[in-house]
Amino acid sequence: LELGAGVGITGIALAKWTAVRSVVLTDYLANVVDNIEHNIAASLPFQPGAPDTGGTPHTAPNDALQEFCSTARLDWEEDTLETCAANKQLPAACDLIIAADCVYDPGLAAALARTLALLLSDRMYPRAQVVVANTVRQRQTLEAFAEALHRNSISWAPLWPATEEHQDKFCAYPATELSARVPQLF
Repeated sequence: LELGAGVGITGIALAKWTAVRSVVLTDYLANVVDNIEHNIAASLPFQPGAPDTGGTPHTAPNDALQEFCSTARLDWEEDTLETCAANKQLPAACDLIIAADCVYDPGLAAALARTLALLLSDRMYPRAQVVVANTVRQRQTLEAFAEALHRNSISWAPLWPATEEHQDKFCAYPATELSARVPQLF
């Protein structure tokens, strides 16, 4: 399950070149979700599977693209546990929740953390792992997100620490990777 999928490149890449069984890409705005659907269709022929040693996608039969790689609207500020549980576009089961470059606005940090808490609840995906990959544009935004995770009883730790070496090689901004672990909800 990808949160804040934007154009969908991360979820589409996972679907095309890894051995995942299915991917649901989410975003809030209807026109963004429509664009993701266009980008999925533009990625045809869509043959999911893990890359072989030559780096080309391993072909696997896929008769129903919409069953393998689909979209859903998800509103971090408005959706509740009930609306998430009732949303038939969200998967029935989920092992991994990803969010790539979604922590850029301190105003959305609390909403994203709240949504993660909803999704990790016993009624949704209590065993799911979460990976949040993010460029830190402003330190206070990351701090707001970390505080929001804490308020929602989600513990997290960096997969690797941000360093000057990472900054110089990977992006123009300091970089960090976060991983929210399965929470102990109180």
